[in-house]
Amino acid sequence: MKILQELVKDKVDWYLDELVGELELQTGKLVSIPTLWRSLVYCEISRKKLHQTAYERNELLRSTFIAKVGHDYKPEQLIFMDEAAKDERSLSRGYGYSLKNTFATKKNVFVRGT
Repeated sequence: MKILQELVKDKVDWYLDELVGELELQTGKLVSIPTLWRSLVYCEISRKKLHQTAYERNELLRSTFIAKVGHDYKPEQLIFMDEAAKDERSLSRGYGYSLKNTFATKKNVFVRGT
């Protein structure tokens, strides 16, 4: 049960079949989806609407990444894509799992001033 609680805390928005697969990788035992659901209820973890919270970009990590790419790669090795048709919302999931009487929250990238 402790592994399941930690897994749900880290992977708030995963579906039950994804949780079953990860539990199998971590424990070596295959659990059915109904058993997983009953285990979630036993741990007082419920499914609820997911709240999006923002975390800000770390400028130090960003500049380190840019310096590493500039040092390790040649310009002809880089590929740039047009993101005009990309919709960030279509990839997000609307529901998640968390303990009863708490919000299910998922952090998203937020850049101050934009």
